[in-house]
Amino acid sequence: MTASEPSPTNDRPPSWTPPDPLPDGLRTRRLVIRAYQPGDARALFEAIDRSRASLLPWLPWAATQHLNSQQSAESIDLFRRVAAERPMRPEHNAVFGFVLGIFRADDGALVGGTGFNRIVHDSADAELGYWLAADARGRGYCTEAVGALIDWGLRPARDGGWGLRRVRIFAAAANVASCAVPRRLGLREEARFVRDRWVPGHGWCDTIGWGVTVDEPMPRAIGSDAMPRSGR
Repeated sequence: MTASEPSPTNDRPPSWTPPDPLPDGLRTRRLVIRAYQPGDARALFEAIDRSRASLLPWLPWAATQHLNSQQSAESIDLFRRVAAERPMRPEHNAVFGFVLGIFRADDGALVGGTGFNRIVHDSADAELGYWLAADARGRGYCTEAVGALIDWGLRPARDGGWGLRRVRIFAAAANVASCAVPRRLGLREEARFVRDRWVPGHGWCDTIGWGVTVDEPMPRAIGSDAMPRSGR
């Protein structure tokens, strides 16, 4: 072994645990990404309701959830309770995880949602999902938010981040708009599952997966203007 080669180690890093307290939020050039608050219920319902036709068939929950402001209020209460669970129940990790809203910084309007779920604690690995309101599309908001969230997720907890080691994104190949986001960010495409999901109106579709780890050079446009909203 030469002096420049890394020394092998048998010491596995500790499992990931959520930062305590959880990161407060994130500000980008045009957006704020933060946990939903009870007062966001009406805005959440309205953003989903006016976008429902285009969220389907990709997000099946849009057919049965957030059908009125009360349902959105109940969902926000659930998101907040799940985020506080220690440890988080496996069924909640698989479906919810840490749910966050995307808001315009200039006027506070809710323009979409994102968050981390399906977190593998042993490998500090999380899936990132996202949706955008129909009237907020075509402005680069989703790419800006997802790039910032990746940077935030991989940032050490001591620096206001989530302390993850790896972030992954999955999307149906037929969902062109969703697939465009990781491609614009220059993420590594690392998996394609052939005809593994049924999408109404599209039939059996491929699923594509992208990933990025904390110990590799960050692709272009990730986190270039993202700053925590607080000093946590």
